[in-house]
Amino acid sequence: MPSIDITQLPELLDAEVYPIMLNQYDAQPSTYDRICDVRPYEARKAYGDKSSTTTGLGLPMEIEDGQESPADSEETAHTWFLKNRILSRRIDVAGRLLDQASATAAVDYILAKTENLGRNFVIAKDNHIAGMLQKGTLTAGDAKYFDNSFPGNADPFPKFIYDGLPFFDTAHALTGAPGTYANHSVSAPLSAANLQDVLEIQEGTNAVDERGNRILNPMDTLLVPKSLEHDARVLMNSTLLPGSQNNDANVLQGRLNVIAFNGLSDAASSSSWWVGRGGAQSGIRVVDSGAPVMRTAYDEKTNVFSVIWEVYFGATVTDWRSWYCANKNAS
Repeated sequence: MPSIDITQLPELLDAEVYPIMLNQYDAQPSTYDRICDVRPYEARKAYGDKSSTTTGLGLPMEIEDGQESPADSEETAHTWFLKNRILSRRIDVAGRLLDQASATAAVDYILAKTENLGRNFVIAKDNHIAGMLQKGTLTAGDAKYFDNSFPGNADPFPKFIYDGLPFFDTAHALTGAPGTYANHSVSAPLSAANLQDVLEIQEGTNAVDERGNRILNPMDTLLVPKSLEHDARVLMNSTLLPGSQNNDANVLQGRLNVIAFNGLSDAASSSSWWVGRGGAQSGIRVVDSGAPVMRTAYDEKTNVFSVIWEVYFGATVTDWRSWYCANKNAS
């Protein structure tokens, strides 16, 4: 049985292994892209990105003919940071194993070692967003998910979001108006009444800009762990109000899209639920390079051939108003 020439292996892997991994990646259902504002990775922002939000201009004011238009200015409100993280996996193959293997045997060996790798990259991305949602209530913060420092740009709040508070908090302030706002309830089990309350808060109380002026803040998603999926779907799909003795109409029917996210697996989140919106208006921004890229390397000193897969993936909160967390402790 002829051995494989190690210089031929990268080409064989590109032809035989990489397509299988891509199929696994594409076949794995994902949640992060349904609830986040996903942007493509840009090489010119290789390490990360940041952006300052402003208070914007005030509301237009009435003037009379010949009267000068009232001047206004916009001030910097907050600056958010987003680190482009590298998600990677590697397998090493001893050179002497390749010395005695045919091309087919070498490819089969690497395929066996990388089984489900494409799936696992999707799960890793989902897990990061799930971690932000679950750890976003902690008053102590969490650096694993919220530290978005990158070279030359230190995140001033490495355990929190851009305003120095947890993602979900009861004291979010505006930079151009008084008052505090809440997008977190510690004790509020999933029910029709509690869901209505959250919608009124999000689309009413919290629907203000940094100057305190009214804005639209529509919610479209009810996000729950798998343990609450049945209850959530009953709330959203029943014609009559669940549990009502008076045949009241269920005004919540079809109001929100239910997403049962199995990434929400933290025991502290088993009865928690989130209301928010996905897509371009989501307050969770993601930068994603897409499917893993494969590269190979050979170390002559150790006679080891390595196969490496990598993606660039980053996430940050750009607007706390977009999501609300209920029935979860802050510690």
